[in-house]
Amino acid sequence: RGEKLYDKFVGFITDMEGIQQHLASANGKYESAMKKLSQGPGNLIGQAEKLKKLGINPKKSIPRKLLGDEAPEDTTTGDEASIPFPEADSPT
Repeated sequence: RGEKLYDKFVGFITDMEGIQQHLASANGKYESAMKKLSQGPGNLIGQAEKLKKLGINPKKSIPRKLLGDEAPEDTTTGDEASIPFPEADSPT
């Protein structure tokens, strides 16, 4: 009985470790998707908000918590926001 219990317990630990690995992988995919959605030049939220400024009249709005720093990026008129500039501290 003790051996069966012990083996079952080790199997449970192994399963929990597998779950942890899958959660970490899922979290990484989530972070990657959110960056495409809301960060950097040309992000999807910024492009959608620019469409609103061009005159589309959607029935729904993007949640405010996702808009974040959209106002400064929305002030650009062209692709100049997509040109990366190296940081002053970065080695080139």
